[in-house]
Amino acid sequence: MRLLLLIGFLLPLTVFCQKRDYKKGLAFEKEGEVLLAIDHYKQALYKNMYYSGAKAGLKRCAEARMESLLSEYFMARQKGDWKEAAKIFETVETLTDEMAYFSIEIDLPAYQEARFAADRQKIQEKSEALSASGRQEEMEKKAFIAFENGNYFLAYDLYSSLLASEPENKDYARYLDQSKAKGRMSMAVADLQDQNSRHTEALKTAMLSAIAQWSHPLLTMIEREDLNALIREQKRVFTGLFEESSTASPGMLKGVKHLLIVRLEDVRYKRNTGKPIGQTAYEKVRSKVFDEAGNWRINERYLPRDFFEKSDHASMTASLHYKLLEVETGKILTANKVLGTVEDEKVVSTYNGNTGTLFPVRNGEIVITGEYVNEFRASFGPQKALKSETRLFHELEQQLAAAAIAHLKEFLLGVSL
Repeated sequence: MRLLLLIGFLLPLTVFCQKRDYKKGLAFEKEGEVLLAIDHYKQALYKNMYYSGAKAGLKRCAEARMESLLSEYFMARQKGDWKEAAKIFETVETLTDEMAYFSIEIDLPAYQEARFAADRQKIQEKSEALSASGRQEEMEKKAFIAFENGNYFLAYDLYSSLLASEPENKDYARYLDQSKAKGRMSMAVADLQDQNSRHTEALKTAMLSAIAQWSHPLLTMIEREDLNALIREQKRVFTGLFEESSTASPGMLKGVKHLLIVRLEDVRYKRNTGKPIGQTAYEKVRSKVFDEAGNWRINERYLPRDFFEKSDHASMTASLHYKLLEVETGKILTANKVLGTVEDEKVVSTYNGNTGTLFPVRNGEIVITGEYVNEFRASFGPQKALKSETRLFHELEQQLAAAAIAHLKEFLLGVSL
């Protein structure tokens, strides 16, 4: 009863609202405000899709709007303003889709339909060309800002890309040459060895390898073994890497403008062998029994069998400290600390019996067919040994070197040297 009363109350209100929207649409249509009229006619139809007056008004205004859009479109087309033409074209398609929602078809003259169909591909091609032009302008702007800010690595990369698209552009070539001249960087990598960092020399090699993979044209790596004097000077201030001042004691080394100092700390290797944990699998057992009729038949049962699982786990952790120095002034350009961890784990299963007769349990049910059974039985086969300490460290140094060089690349591409 209450529902009927509510419907009886809302129905007149809905009718009143749709008529109000229709009258507003009609008033705006008479004033020539087609867009506002379309909006109010649509609101009336949202409340009642069968409102014939609103639908007829919407069709009139949509056709008038379409005629205006077509006029603007062909004018833009004649001027060669394909950006504006593409924008109008999208508006036409949106209007067509909106009218289709209200089951309204807008009839265009045959020649306009044909021209629209012919222009569709051309507009798409022109729009893509304009988008490419916009990206070119944006890249040019970024390249100029990078050059003005002294970010020569980034400026070199951007102007290289720009010059590849416009090989004859003299401005691009000039900025590229200036970026190369001003941003050229010669760098050596030195390691601070001590009693607690016996792996540092290997890490230095990994750092050089990671830098070589980047292979930026402005970066020249200098292999120098005779760095002991400079290393001894810098070693004094390396301990307080994050607490020290922004400069280190000056050092000089002929042919090296920048020095990347690396040190490995807290290298720890752990290996744990877990205790065997008892598990349960099931073995299929067949036996002959008499049935109720006194005949022999085969009876199948799954009997529990105990087996053991033991996990072996190895891990290696370390922290990599590094800083980039300007050799002539001793200024610390950037410093960072990277943490790394690598792990390896093996689970060994043992069973005193024929593992080919065992069936595993998954989600509380015995699994008797499928790939899961094969994987379970294979776990009792010969197990691969855990990775050695040397192998783990090799993976760890690659991880640390990659993380450190990634940060260094961000610095060189975004900060002036």
